[in-house]
Amino acid sequence: MKDRFDYIVIGSGAGGATIARELTCKGKDVAVIEAGFPPNRLGTFRDGFDIYDLRGFLKTCRTSKEGIILWRAMIGGGTTVVSCGNGIRCLEQELWQKGIQLQEELDETEQELGVAPIPERFISHWTLNMAKTANSIGITMVKMPKMINEEKCVRCGKCVFGCAYGAKWNAYQYLVEAVNNGADVFWECIADKVVVENGKECGVVCRRKRETFTIFGQKIIVAAGGLGSPVLLKKSGIENAGNNLFMDLFVNVYGIVDTMVASEPPMSLVCDAFLKEKGFILSPFVNKHRLVRFKEMGMPGLLMQGKGLVGIMVKTRDDNQGTVYKNGLFSKIITPEDQKRLHDGVEMAKGILQRCGVIPTSIKISKIQGSHPGGTCAIGSVVNTSLETCIHNLFVCDASILPISPGLPPIVTIIALGKWLAKRI
Repeated sequence: MKDRFDYIVIGSGAGGATIARELTCKGKDVAVIEAGFPPNRLGTFRDGFDIYDLRGFLKTCRTSKEGIILWRAMIGGGTTVVSCGNGIRCLEQELWQKGIQLQEELDETEQELGVAPIPERFISHWTLNMAKTANSIGITMVKMPKMINEEKCVRCGKCVFGCAYGAKWNAYQYLVEAVNNGADVFWECIADKVVVENGKECGVVCRRKRETFTIFGQKIIVAAGGLGSPVLLKKSGIENAGNNLFMDLFVNVYGIVDTMVASEPPMSLVCDAFLKEKGFILSPFVNKHRLVRFKEMGMPGLLMQGKGLVGIMVKTRDDNQGTVYKNGLFSKIITPEDQKRLHDGVEMAKGILQRCGVIPTSIKISKIQGSHPGGTCAIGSVVNTSLETCIHNLFVCDASILPISPGLPPIVTIIALGKWLAKRI
């Protein structure tokens, strides 16, 4: 493969795949550097071992120094491959205050991805009854906007292992479009650092197996995610990258009912009415596989029976109190305010479940987890309002540039940011 391009994109998640696709649509010469491999096998627990960022022989979850679990995918398409397909907007006002107006790009994204409220026929009777119960006590649950093709979805509930039926949108689809438009993809390739020659042309030093080489480009867009992007920037001399980490901290509250509960797409409903005031959202969610529950809860999760298992996710807008280090390790402090958000959300979720007939003694709460790391290359701190770093022609476009935790799935907003940046570079 050649080693000189107009643009180099590092990472192929929501931000990277979008930028690569948009630039190649304009006829630009683009290279994409991706640490993972194409998502050829999806939909099973076994596939999850190849998708998620797991550690060691026992394939344990990636955790912070304090033990907070982080769910992160290392594959073409990034974490969008194992997302729940949620297409909700977030941080629109906050980004506008930073000088980034995304209305046009958000509209374009929603149209392209077919974002629409989940059809009621996809939602189980138990979840619909839960929503009615919650609504009766002033906790309004509404249908979650989804990026799902209704004709392909079989309601298996296995979105977190990737969609075997191609029903759920993921960023790999944009990457395929970019390749069809002429982009080159360097698969299973680690971007080590960015170098600048003659003050003009940028290069990326890469590793693939035992080979080290440099790819050159006029402009570089880093989209390696909230953990990957700050590590690359730190290795490239931008020392203030990696601070202010958020992870959209969440817990799952589980319980057992005495009836069979049908499968449905996870997070089919959402209550975001308390996000602004109390800092959390509620959404029905169950990790169906026992071994996943074991990873997030230990033995109690493994022993919970599956047929009558129900649950509610409590996802929070956590404080930016975390750090990503140069070696890729990270720390995430749980502040007293974070604890209060989680506590208030859990108490509300437990109240809903008990009113819906869940056996009170069966209620279990998972460990604290995170799924949307960001804030580590924030606008106004590491990048300017054009998303450019202090190194000329080096940009960042992923969740790491978000100024605060959204407390909501950020995929639609990151895609819109990718479109916005592609128009300007």
